[in-house]
Amino acid sequence: MKKKIYFIISAILQMLVSANLIANSNEIFEKTMSSVKEVYSVFPSEFQERVISMMNNSGIYYVMAPAIICIIVNAIILILAFANKIIKKRGPLIFLSVLCIILSSSTVAMILAIVNLIILLSIKKEENQVVEEKKKIPEVKQKKYSKKELTSAAVIFLVYFSQFIWGDYIPDNNKFISILVIISFYVIMFILVFILFGDKLISDFKKLIKNFSSYIEYDLPKYGLMIVSFIIVNFICILVTKNATSVNQEAVETLPKLVMFILAVLWAPFVEETVFRGTIRRFINTKIVFILLSAFIFGFMHATGEGSILKILITTIPYATLGGWLAYIYSKTDNLANNIMIHGIWNLFAVIVSFFVSFIL
Repeated sequence: MKKKIYFIISAILQMLVSANLIANSNEIFEKTMSSVKEVYSVFPSEFQERVISMMNNSGIYYVMAPAIICIIVNAIILILAFANKIIKKRGPLIFLSVLCIILSSSTVAMILAIVNLIILLSIKKEENQVVEEKKKIPEVKQKKYSKKELTSAAVIFLVYFSQFIWGDYIPDNNKFISILVIISFYVIMFILVFILFGDKLISDFKKLIKNFSSYIEYDLPKYGLMIVSFIIVNFICILVTKNATSVNQEAVETLPKLVMFILAVLWAPFVEETVFRGTIRRFINTKIVFILLSAFIFGFMHATGEGSILKILITTIPYATLGGWLAYIYSKTDNLANNIMIHGIWNLFAVIVSFFVSFIL
């Protein structure tokens, strides 16, 4: 009952604060611009220019859009609180609270959203036990893989990492051959994944569809925490390396929009989840070892080409944070389709942001 009252009061206050932001958006935008210039002065100049330029081009919508979203989010929280579904919808509420923390332009609203998150995370499992018994993801059973399954995993893993060998022999002076080789690699990897992991993918997608609401309930709090941890770690790494974007991100952003969408939203989730989660898990039974190894390899692959070894290791950390969360989720669900969905949504948001930034800049 106390939690219900708190969430009702918190949601109303955040909605009022957001409404005030909209009503005074011009004045608040000017103050925000001044504070942003001061706060971001410690970041690389390229990053500062990018943020300030984006804010200038978006104008008062930079204040209004997040405020409107926060009102909608808190309206949903208010409805759930009045309906006594705080415990039942704990997962989605954690995600919504994280969203409010990220979007909040007000210190008061941000503090309230942080308290929301702390309270939701502190709810004991016993309180949620009845809900979990009704709706839970399929139980993960310890499995011993056959030689055929281990061989399939090894083939995909080795073919994927073969790019470190043949990549050095692509002629720099022949763009046509270079593009042909790279496209061939993408196609071969995609086909291999479906040939060698097809049965598991089909089975996992059937499980995901059948138990979709249960998987969403399980995924949302992890997804929210993944966003927060990535933002914090990434900002720290930007301060240390003085790089606003990684080489991997820059390379992707230079591609044609359609190609970027296909690679990021379709190819990468299927192939990378199979390689970094599916194949590695078949060889490592210990969860913590699997999570750490999968996270490091995933992070390192996305940080190669950054220059010095130190810069590569630092740039590895944000990607390893994502890889660690994805590996943790896979260790609990053993469902590649679920991981592909999470990875695909993450990349879709990144592509949308990239499109938006390139449009307003």
